[in-house]
Amino acid sequence: MPAVESFDVVIIGGGAAGVSCSLELKDNLVRHALLERSQELGGQLSQIHTPIKNLGIGQFANGTALQNQLIKSANERNLPFRLNDEVIAVNLSQKTVKTRHGSLIGKALVLATGARMRRIEIEEGAHLAEQILYRLEDKESKFEGKSAIVIGGDELAVLEALWFAKNAPKCVLVCHSDKLQAGNDLVKEAKTNKRLEILLSSEIRELMGKDKIEAVRVFNHRTQEMRRIPIPLVVAKIGMVPNTELFTGQLDLAANGCIKTNVLAQTSLPGIFAVGDVAFPSYWRLSTAIGQGTVAARAAMEYLAKLN
Repeated sequence: MPAVESFDVVIIGGGAAGVSCSLELKDNLVRHALLERSQELGGQLSQIHTPIKNLGIGQFANGTALQNQLIKSANERNLPFRLNDEVIAVNLSQKTVKTRHGSLIGKALVLATGARMRRIEIEEGAHLAEQILYRLEDKESKFEGKSAIVIGGDELAVLEALWFAKNAPKCVLVCHSDKLQAGNDLVKEAKTNKRLEILLSSEIRELMGKDKIEAVRVFNHRTQEMRRIPIPLVVAKIGMVPNTELFTGQLDLAANGCIKTNVLAQTSLPGIFAVGDVAFPSYWRLSTAIGQGTVAARAAMEYLAKLN
């Protein structure tokens, strides 16, 4: 049986929060490991296709640009990250982590597992549901010029709809709520875009087509009217689901499924910290995730100091 590797801190997740935490620990010579299940650091940054303007450290053309800077910093600082190393089991009380490639134990753990897109359920035309898109890879080359229906009403949905409205003849944004749940600037931009049609208090009731989506039926809860929209490209951005399956039953969760934390990123268990999209409250903002990563690193160091 391979030996269990021992660290002061083990960080699970290599998104913005996890990398920020690792940078702070590296600065303070704390022995740690940063585990990332995918082929590169950055979490879901590559899914942000619009300019990032609100970090206070300059603008980035899109999430990939910021991701590249994140990866560059991680490499230049020689952070101890491990790619393609998926965590398959965690015992929080013992602070042990099992991955596809081995086992680790930490004096403290930082949970930065992020969140994933929530999937939508549509009963009518369910055989076509797999054609609904949640992630748009190679967006410019594959989808530019194609009209789309975007489902959702939060910031991600509005940003997606605005991209299609800019790069395609038409976009229809279908929002279940009676108002958009995005920043005032985005809402104003969406409402004044002539190529973007916003359907509030509405939901898709049916995916239409034999072998592929050809149109959708949208029901308006306010008017009680059903409408057919002949657009075959459907994109769903209906919120996030925190990646907490590994921790179920081991610590306190908030009503939305995120891990409860205090202002120091501490969870209900001593020595266990949570940051980024998996934590509550987090506001699902890059700036918040980056700040939480630093806070968790400092709090973890204080925790380690008390152990000695």
